[in-house]
Amino acid sequence: MAKNYKKIYRKNKEKIITSMMQLGTYRPQFDVSIEVLARTLTDIEANLDEWEAQSKEQGYTHRQMVIEFTNKSGATNLMKNPYYMNDLQLKESAMKYFKELGFTPNALNKLGNPSGEVNDPLEQFLNEVS
Repeated sequence: MAKNYKKIYRKNKEKIITSMMQLGTYRPQFDVSIEVLARTLTDIEANLDEWEAQSKEQGYTHRQMVIEFTNKSGATNLMKNPYYMNDLQLKESAMKYFKELGFTPNALNKLGNPSGEVNDPLEQFLNEVS
């Protein structure tokens, strides 16, 4: 059954906005970055689905990171699976947007932690003790 990636994109976008609202960091100025992150997360899912399908076609039960490649002269070599390389690049891109939107503790602190919540367990413990 084919996945509806438009629906997945909308769901990802809603999750991002909801999470940002819970953190108190959502502002309409972030909408473009939110859309890019939602698209990237959707692309990651699509890439993983295609990668899994390719691996199953080749008789494997899990995603293959390395594949055999036959060059023009007929020599067969191992190379990194292009789906694996795409996965790395997409996740790196997503992480940049997660940081930009305040989804990491460090980025949240740079945004001023508008919710006032203490996210670090050690910091929370120290605040309770003092």
